Amino acid sequence: SEISFRANLDRAIRPAKPELLIRQVAGNSDFPTNLGEPVWADERRTVAMYRAQGGYVLCFPDLADIFYERAGRQIVVNAAGPASAETLEHLLLDQALPRAISDLGRTVVHAGAVRINGRAALFLGESGAGKSTLVASLFRAGHALLSDDAVVLGERGDFQTALATYPSLRLWPSSLESVAAPAARIAPMAHYSTKRRLLL
Repeated sequence: SEISFRANLDRAIRPAKPELLIRQVAGNSDFPTNLGEPVWADERRTVAMYRAQGGYVLCFPDLADIFYERAGRQIVVNAAGPASAETLEHLLLDQALPRAISDLGRTVVHAGAVRINGRAALFLGESGAGKSTLVASLFRAGHALLSDDAVVLGERGDFQTALATYPSLRLWPSSLESVAAPAARIAPMAHYSTKRRLLL
């Protein structure tokens, strides 16, 4: 009947409740204070992670602070200084999002991934090992790209699954020239890096 059709249609198009909410704020009023010493920082101190009540804060000096609040399952981004939209996108997608997904109990690996003959092939390695260049070459050869950065592992019935946090390709200009088609859409990755993002 028309009534049941409309009810089914309404259910089909109604958005599901998101597992994570992402919002941007101006100022640190929504952020925890008195963070103390970082629990982790990279060698160059370009990112530091602090424990906070109800979650943690990622600090990118002079760029942004990102607070992950566990109870509300939300990521709160506060930009600072010269951070461009591309830079904020990079910090959110490549730094904050994989950590938040992991905090939800999922297994997230730092890997490049493509689909070959209906199966996911993952390539793990340290930053700079060439994962992105390898998956870009396989993508150029006709294999579907899943990710060049972070992959969520899971199970569905008897099968292992691999899901990209988002489909991405970020490459240095020399690598990009060798794998990108002439008409490819390319954008900056972040204002402080010469890496470029291949838009898919």
